[in-house]
Amino acid sequence: MIRYLGTFFALLLLVILSGNAAHSESGDSTLDLDLIQCLRLVQENNLDLANAEQEIRKAETGIAIAEGARLPEVEITTTYTRMENGAAPLPGIEIPETQADINLGVSLPLFTGGFLTTSSRQARTGLSIAKENHRAALGDTLLETTTLYFHMLGAQQQVAIAREALSVSRQHQNNIEALLRKGIVAKVDLVRSQLDTAERERDLAAAKTNKFLASERLSAILFPHKIQNVTASGAFPEPVSLDSLEKWQERADEHSPELGVSSLSVDIAQSDITAAKAEGRGTLSLFGNYGTSDEEFTLDEESRYWNAGVNYTLPLYRGGRVRDNIRHETSSLVQAENTMITARRKVREAVTTAWSSAKLSVTQNATATRAIASAEENLRVVTLKYQQGLVPNTDVIDAQLAVTRSRLLRIRSLENFNINFARLLRTAGAIEEMP
Repeated sequence: MIRYLGTFFALLLLVILSGNAAHSESGDSTLDLDLIQCLRLVQENNLDLANAEQEIRKAETGIAIAEGARLPEVEITTTYTRMENGAAPLPGIEIPETQADINLGVSLPLFTGGFLTTSSRQARTGLSIAKENHRAALGDTLLETTTLYFHMLGAQQQVAIAREALSVSRQHQNNIEALLRKGIVAKVDLVRSQLDTAERERDLAAAKTNKFLASERLSAILFPHKIQNVTASGAFPEPVSLDSLEKWQERADEHSPELGVSSLSVDIAQSDITAAKAEGRGTLSLFGNYGTSDEEFTLDEESRYWNAGVNYTLPLYRGGRVRDNIRHETSSLVQAENTMITARRKVREAVTTAWSSAKLSVTQNATATRAIASAEENLRVVTLKYQQGLVPNTDVIDAQLAVTRSRLLRIRSLENFNINFARLLRTAGAIEEMP
């Protein structure tokens, strides 16, 4: 009874998946994409990358704003005043009923206590941070896309392996049925073969489900604005030899965008202290005015005036605001330095994890390759022995399962290596070398 229930549910799941496949095929046409095409599409369509690029544009504008503060400021001012009729004039002074002024003023900062220099330096540091954040966003996007692509490729190959395993199990079941009719084998051999076939049907159904979900995830990152069915083309690259962990750590210290941002954040915090100190220093500026003043708006020579000079302002008391600002920014500097230490440890841990996982995948791939050859030879020998009545049917089933497991292990090892190698490149900051 359990055997028939297992077979029933396996077939039911296959029908559901077939319906999903038919529904998908009824929609948009399926795109068969290799890894390079996927990475190109995601760079064109990813919204996080678009936002990171806008941050660069904003930072470039910030530099222009900071540099513009060094230039002269020119403004024109007009005022028109009407006095109250009957206003009592001061003794000996006549007050006109109206007063109209036009003034053109120019001012140029000469000394700001280092504030303008600090602002310019901070703006340029902000641009560097924006570029590092863009590198980080690009690396994250490429890594996620690469991971989803290899998941999709692995899922497709697992379906192929599961389908082949099911075909082998069905052929073996047919052989058992033929031998049973001749009275060569027992009924129990057929039952065991039927159970094996049902398990392979279940494995195929699960593999198809994984493939369907992997396709949805890959499509979502490549085409955020529309529904598009995708499949992965190509084959897994074979594992490559890895440099030592020490070299990868050194590479991360030099190129990791996270470490770059944390280091630049320390520079920003130091500049904030300088800017806070500049607030307590005096400012020196050059000014000039040219205008006319009369009862009405006029450009008569008698009404014209001009002046020029130097203005120096020195703050004497601001309620302790300068001192408190310096303390505030000093605390921010300590936080930035602590964050940089934490970031360095996290990057080191991430590099170590990715490197170790990639190395393990290399070993697993070599083991799986040898296991496939051994399992296939074992299946051949066991099948011959079974045909001669020397071994039970379960030995053939176990041998078939060993071949399938070895093939799946190799696919998983290739998938894991390529994903972990991409993660290693990302954490080490070698974003330009990512596929």
